[in-house]
Amino acid sequence: MLSIVFIGIGVISLVLILLLKKQIDSFYDRVKGLSEEHKKYYKNVVVFLIPIFFVLAGIVFFISSIIDSKTQEKLTNLFTGSGLSVELIIGGIAILFGVTTFILRMSKNKYKYFAKLAVMEEKYGKNYGNIIHMFSYTIAPIGFGLCMLYQHFN
Repeated sequence: MLSIVFIGIGVISLVLILLLKKQIDSFYDRVKGLSEEHKKYYKNVVVFLIPIFFVLAGIVFFISSIIDSKTQEKLTNLFTGSGLSVELIIGGIAILFGVTTFILRMSKNKYKYFAKLAVMEEKYGKNYGNIIHMFSYTIAPIGFGLCMLYQHFN
């Protein structure tokens, strides 16, 4: 069930990105402080990583749900030899990423680490820009990591 949710979110976000591609491109064209190379990179690469991330997570959940427990245990032991699983590793990395962004957010030079934060603050205002950025780069990865850990331990 969780796999369907993640694949659905990925497909829906990909469709929205494709439908709103002109608006996304125009948003990045108006951003001050980004070179043309960075604008092109954000428009053509970064935007599409979000749905890909959700679809891949859904595939991982789906594959782990259709494999019977004996086979899954054998594959897990084969994969790492110590009982670790892909869900545990990905979940740990996602949580580590979220915690790291939270810690970096508290630094005095947070704009040095988060190029998009200034853009979001300019576009949506300081308050909403911070909220969107914190959700996207801190809360969502931690939530995803917790879902992966839940999948591992159950």
